[in-house]
Amino acid sequence: MPWYAFIHPLWQLFGLFLGIKNLSTGFTKTESWTFPLRQHRRLGLLFYIFILSGGLIGWQTNAVMRSQGINFRLSGHPGLAITIIILASLTILSGLLRQSHSKYLQWFQFLHPWLGVIAVSTIFAQLFLVIFKFIGW
Repeated sequence: MPWYAFIHPLWQLFGLFLGIKNLSTGFTKTESWTFPLRQHRRLGLLFYIFILSGGLIGWQTNAVMRSQGINFRLSGHPGLAITIIILASLTILSGLLRQSHSKYLQWFQFLHPWLGVIAVSTIFAQLFLVIFKFIGW
């Protein structure tokens, strides 16, 4: 396995850390007057940037490895990656709408924390796919 093949998983592990930190900040301080909204926004944006760029890094790494004759394929990995990007995008969008206090989109605003939880949980599913591949399951 070439050295650059490990950039994508390490990058995504850091993105997972940011997602967990953001969820922790969001769920523990929601009912408080001292809710760190700026920190929550910053962590959310960093999480989104890391997930998007990590997907591109993974796609490029896979293309380079295939051009060198290395066929490392994880079934379900690309589909879960697209799902994570869609869920993270919906989380960002519902968070932006949440601040506009729109009465017509309250159902979508209500989904904001849960979309984040599902996105991070799907990243854990990705992690288990990789672990199972390496242990030969």
